[in-house]
Amino acid sequence: MEISEQLPDGEVLKWLPDASNRAPDQRPVLPTGPTSWGFATGNHFPLRRLATSLGLTAIVCSLPKHAQGQDLYAAARTAAEHGQLDSAYDLIRRAAAAEPDRAPVQFWLGEIATFKARSAGFSLAGFTAARSAKAGFGRAVRLDPANPDYLQVFAEFLSQAPGIAGGDRDSALGLAAHLERVDAVRGTIVMADVLHRGNARDRQRADSTIAQLLAEYPADRVAQGGAGNYYAITGRPQLGVPLYQGLVDRDSTDGLARYGLARLLVMTGRQPRRAQRQLHYVLGHVHELVAQALTPGAPGRRFWFSPAAAWLMLGRTYRQLDMNDSARVCYEHALAIEPQLRGAKAALDSLR
Repeated sequence: MEISEQLPDGEVLKWLPDASNRAPDQRPVLPTGPTSWGFATGNHFPLRRLATSLGLTAIVCSLPKHAQGQDLYAAARTAAEHGQLDSAYDLIRRAAAAEPDRAPVQFWLGEIATFKARSAGFSLAGFTAARSAKAGFGRAVRLDPANPDYLQVFAEFLSQAPGIAGGDRDSALGLAAHLERVDAVRGTIVMADVLHRGNARDRQRADSTIAQLLAEYPADRVAQGGAGNYYAITGRPQLGVPLYQGLVDRDSTDGLARYGLARLLVMTGRQPRRAQRQLHYVLGHVHELVAQALTPGAPGRRFWFSPAAAWLMLGRTYRQLDMNDSARVCYEHALAIEPQLRGAKAALDSLR
């Protein structure tokens, strides 16, 4: 069911989900945000969901070790999908200990521990979680060295994390090279991302790598989305806009492509109405897009789809249009979902 919401500036948002599904219960699946390490996000989940997770924990504790590991893994995934980060982290660590030779379990230890590290920021808990993430990803790759998902995510982790948290650029380059042999498109994208974090010569190589990728795979969804993300993180969103627009033109139901296009448009500070059209669609399909964004290789995965960030972006488009009351409503929605979303509080304070 959908409702209409009249914003103070006279706009009617007919695409909003029913209020029963909105903040504070509408949480992002996992803490989300830009790829910069140490980004702290909120971890405020409904108590009824926490109680459910605790119930799952009590059940799996009574099972045999192997069955316990399987059920802990399933419970961890369920907790993660409902935004219960602390419970998911506890469950997946126990699952990984129970099944050290099961690659998907180790990979998800890395995934959930990464989110935990970002949520905790630069703290002992954050660094501890980061070390767990590195161990999980590393073991998953050793168990299944031909899995492109494992290779990509581990390379990104090593490239983005600071050294104190397990970052290792040389190892990231090695993994990216191996990934190129397993999956040429994804490997090239990861290689360019790692190279761009180096010196000026490396950055030139990265740009050339992306240009060659686009020439070789002009219609590939992952190549187009990956290149668009590359231009976003390297501060050239205007170059990524046509790439994401192409994805949307080919499939108007591709919500992650719409999200990526909106993100790039907001970064450019141009065409706010065009960005709003994408965000209206995105915020009307939140639940399905959250699930899609958790899929390795998805175009939106590199910047972690976030309903709260979508509200923040929408607020910024209204700010660009000098519709400050409508912008305020959007910022408040973003903060209700994710109270520590970077930039949201400052954006709201700027309107006071």
